[in-house]
Amino acid sequence: MDDRLRHEVLELIEGLAVREKDRLAALGTFVEIEDLAAEIGDEVARQLVRFGLSRRAREMAAARVHRCPECG
Repeated sequence: MDDRLRHEVLELIEGLAVREKDRLAALGTFVEIEDLAAEIGDEVARQLVRFGLSRRAREMAAARVHRCPECG
């Protein structure tokens, strides 16, 4: 991950932490914090994959020629 993307992720998380400060404050243990962080990370990963797959599907549907991924 490059520094620009890392900075964007940090800004996203800071905004989320501000909006969810009461929920975060209610978490009592490190394990609860870690569990929530893992859930958030999993959802971010799912949405990025979904976005990427949707974009590629649109591109593939619009393409007139489809090249073999093995030999081109």
